[in-house]
Amino acid sequence: MRRLLVTLVCCIAILSACASSKPKPDGTVESKATYKALKLGLPSPVEGTVEQTNVFLTSDPSVVALVEFEDLKDQIDVRWDWYAPDNLIYLSASRKVGPSVGKYYPNAAVSHSINVDGEVASTRPGLWQIAFFIDGMLKETRRFQLETGLTTLQVPWVEADPRKWALVIGVERYSLLPAVDFAASDARKAANYFINLLGVPESQVVLMENDKATRSAVTSRLKDYFPSNLGKDSVLYVYFAGHGMPDVVTGEPYLMLFDSESTNVSRTGYAMKELLADLSTMDINQSFLFTDACFSGMAARGEEMLVVGARPAILRVEDVKVATGKVVAVGASTGSQLSHAYREKRQGLFTYYLLDGLRGSADENKDGTVALGELYAYLTKNVEKVSRRTTMVQAPSITPRVENVAGLPMTLLPGAGK
Repeated sequence: MRRLLVTLVCCIAILSACASSKPKPDGTVESKATYKALKLGLPSPVEGTVEQTNVFLTSDPSVVALVEFEDLKDQIDVRWDWYAPDNLIYLSASRKVGPSVGKYYPNAAVSHSINVDGEVASTRPGLWQIAFFIDGMLKETRRFQLETGLTTLQVPWVEADPRKWALVIGVERYSLLPAVDFAASDARKAANYFINLLGVPESQVVLMENDKATRSAVTSRLKDYFPSNLGKDSVLYVYFAGHGMPDVVTGEPYLMLFDSESTNVSRTGYAMKELLADLSTMDINQSFLFTDACFSGMAARGEEMLVVGARPAILRVEDVKVATGKVVAVGASTGSQLSHAYREKRQGLFTYYLLDGLRGSADENKDGTVALGELYAYLTKNVEKVSRRTTMVQAPSITPRVENVAGLPMTLLPGAGK
């Protein structure tokens, strides 16, 4: 018997209900309810709705099929048949829905969903189909495309290395600044990849999302917690997704944390110079900093100005002693460039190719190891290529010079060296 790795989610969301004043149904489907529509989409925080789309990713959490009714006066049997690209039924689910005796629902919605990311469905990209039935009668069929995305890794590719640590920050919702699309989910995916690809023990990953990533919380980790817990042979990976901003007076770049203010950047943001100094003064072997943010004064992954009069930030290598390669900083963009969202993949553009490269796509010489030079070349090539579809090219940056750190190994792929 085939093991089914799919979690069923079946729920009914009643939008309104009142005492029946309708005549008793005669037993036909039409007399029991008025069928309105079948809607496909991603899960929505608003009950009884979906974020409608016909194109899904293997990295999406689920595909939701929402059915809407009017005048639901009696119990009906509903069924969803999900067909995979091979035209065979992947899953069939049914249930009875409807009001109790003496009641009716002027408007009602019932939904069913299949989980995708991490489940069998994520291994079957292609053209899918869903058929919806009421009391055994086919009411509607819909097709949808399941495209390849960066799926969550379920098992480690390498053994956990107790020398490795990670700080992963994703600020999607800010207290005083515009939202950054996909930043929180990017951080969760980065944490997953650091654990399973880079060998960071799960217990040594500090994940800070949204309101957990205040300035005081983040700086205390980097100034106190990590220096107290890491040893001389430790490696620290730091990832940030969110807003960056230049100080309007000095032009110095800052990372903007949950409680940062655009009108008081120097006091409420975290200066990149300070962050790099904090990393470089740690008595550890190596640290890597990946920032999916821009310092142009524009909103990350958006088009609005964060602060009027901002000028692009500039950080000079000589400002912080990172030229030796003990600290490697890889950024999403350069100078006045924006850091774009990759909306087709529901991720940041830089983060998508960073993680895809670590997963093996950057292994240019096919030796089973992704080196930093290969990763940066892959990032630059693909981020620039995709960003050209917009009005502004985005080119990743690296400090120190890439030729000085190109040979640093990042990922050991499965089967390498065997």
